[in-house]
Amino acid sequence: MSTYLCFTIPQQGNLNPMLAIVQELVARGERAICYLTEPFRQPIEETGASFRGYQSHLNSGPDMTTQNAGSSSNGARFLQFSEMLFEDCQQLLPMVLKDMEGQEPDGIIYGQSAPWGRMLAKILHVPGILIRTTYATNEQFHLFPDVITQSSLPEEAEALAQRRASLNAHVRQLCMDYAIEPFDFLHIFSLAEPLTLMMLPRAFQYAGETFDSRFQFVGPCILPRHDATPFPLERLHNQSVLYISLGTTFNNRPDFYNECFRAFADFPSLVVLSIGKHVRLEDLDPVPENFLVHAVVPQLDVLAHTSIFLTHGGMNSTMEAFSFGVPLIVVPQTIEQTHTARRVEELGLGMALDAEHMHAETLREAVNTVVHHPDIRLRVKHMQDTIANAGGVQAAVHLILNHMRTHHTVNA
Repeated sequence: MSTYLCFTIPQQGNLNPMLAIVQELVARGERAICYLTEPFRQPIEETGASFRGYQSHLNSGPDMTTQNAGSSSNGARFLQFSEMLFEDCQQLLPMVLKDMEGQEPDGIIYGQSAPWGRMLAKILHVPGILIRTTYATNEQFHLFPDVITQSSLPEEAEALAQRRASLNAHVRQLCMDYAIEPFDFLHIFSLAEPLTLMMLPRAFQYAGETFDSRFQFVGPCILPRHDATPFPLERLHNQSVLYISLGTTFNNRPDFYNECFRAFADFPSLVVLSIGKHVRLEDLDPVPENFLVHAVVPQLDVLAHTSIFLTHGGMNSTMEAFSFGVPLIVVPQTIEQTHTARRVEELGLGMALDAEHMHAETLREAVNTVVHHPDIRLRVKHMQDTIANAGGVQAAVHLILNHMRTHHTVNA
């Protein structure tokens, strides 16, 4: 039995694929210890893994539930996010090392936004296995092409450059303290491990054919979620469903939800709308009779009945939709989601809309276009087959166990 330390950030979209992998590892007799914040204790322990809690600085940062938090540019917000990640690094490194006194993990599995996983793998001299829930980056494709300089307001560029230099100076000192090689903290999304598990098929990755064998495109690792949230699933049976959701993070958009009411009040379909936990139902316009509006919905169960998904384009939601053969209309809220919206259109898997100019008429036209475009549904069916063939959780765990056996053989 091998022991794995598992790290990600306290965000559901980053955690879900790791939970699926951890559950399968435990089912095969392996041991996993997951470090995260207290709200995630239950889903982690339900996989059979051990939970270790800490207070994340990401939870005490600025409100990140809207696309434009305050007046900050994307560059300023990305740098602030990186600074909070570094604060978590400073906290977690000594905490985990103290926990591990007298014992030694066999490997570390970490998400792309948890650089302390990479650092601990080097400090402890064990294999680091990276889970990427979004696109990989190389010379042909850059997910965040120096967002600090390209998206910064002119008057803040110099101040951001100084903050970036200060952050990297602190990173270098921390790396020196632990005798590991320093790195540019803002380049964490460009890093790879000898085993980097991609939560999307190669066919959906930009320039997918240019990525080497370190990148294993296993596709989405989906954990069946037994959500106790009350939801009338029986109303979805035997009818067409339009599902609308902006995900769990950037969803504070009452204006968008009201436009959806106006767009689809007379739509010949049931409309399921997830508004998240940041918008109160009483603050919205009257709900049309053909709408089911909930703060949280059991997404996998709803997708099983969905004809079209109007989505923010988060990678988990995108892959889950394609796994059920559902075409997309993407209303991106972040840089990454803008890439996904463009990719969906390039591959003919749906449509992309501009989140800043969203009107009822635009929404209706997009849905009607997808409804009456049979080629889109055929291409989505092909992507569904591609995802199934990528292997998902079973392929990911097989690769992890083989990687660990190879490492032990080489170092025996």
